Amino acid sequence: MIELAGTWGYNCERGQGNVRGLPADRVYFSGAWIKKNIQIGPLGSLYRSWLDGQSMPGDQLDIFGDPERAAGGWCKPLAPYDFLSEGDNVAFNPLLDTGIQDPENPLLGGWGGRATQTTTSPNLWTMVGAEKDETGADVKNYTTLRWAGAAQNDFAARMRWTLTPKHRDGNHAPMVDIDGNDTVRARPGSVVTLTGRTTDPDRDSVALRWSQYREEGSYPGTATITDRGRGRAAVTVPADATPGQTISIILQGTDDGTFPLTRYDRVFIRVV
Repeated sequence: MIELAGTWGYNCERGQGNVRGLPADRVYFSGAWIKKNIQIGPLGSLYRSWLDGQSMPGDQLDIFGDPERAAGGWCKPLAPYDFLSEGDNVAFNPLLDTGIQDPENPLLGGWGGRATQTTTSPNLWTMVGAEKDETGADVKNYTTLRWAGAAQNDFAARMRWTLTPKHRDGNHAPMVDIDGNDTVRARPGSVVTLTGRTTDPDRDSVALRWSQYREEGSYPGTATITDRGRGRAAVTVPADATPGQTISIILQGTDDGTFPLTRYDRVFIRVV
């Protein structure tokens, strides 16, 4: 069992308004975006959001969609159609083929977040409370927040598929691959050259970006990544790295479709 993360849990009004997601991603949790891009068509119209008039038949406690009763519930309502909850995403998202998914290893990050084992009986894994962003600052729920924008765009693209009978009329995710093995060996102070490749089924343009996932590796510091363009990068292994430590490098590819779709690949540098 994996504990839920704040990114996908109930989005209640606590005096701050709808502030779910990182600042650049908050539009994907807004009522205007969800109403336009998610709650569409026969399937999307069944999706739940705040004050949308829906309820689970026979469930007297399901008042979230009721504009009259919701204000008296334990979770105070936000604006109509604002994001309500996707609490099971931490279990479902690791099953999506993103390129870095590994549902059997919650210690690795991905769209479901990264978890650590709390107990073995019961087998309980707890989402990490915070991770460092690109500035080095610790951000609460960053283990899932870092992927939220990409996940919401992916959701929107899938909703469009339900309304587009022809395959060519929908946007489809690119494929991203780092040449070579999943693990490369390198000495402290050396430079590792990585080459990534991408293809897009819709022939969209794909922007590539390299980054270090600090918490996935056992080396506690930051490695220098130099983007050399055309899918190539040079990673400088820190001089103070010790044999046995690992550095996780992620290659991200995002297409320029109507709903930008993102996929990844991962390589570990093992210090020898």
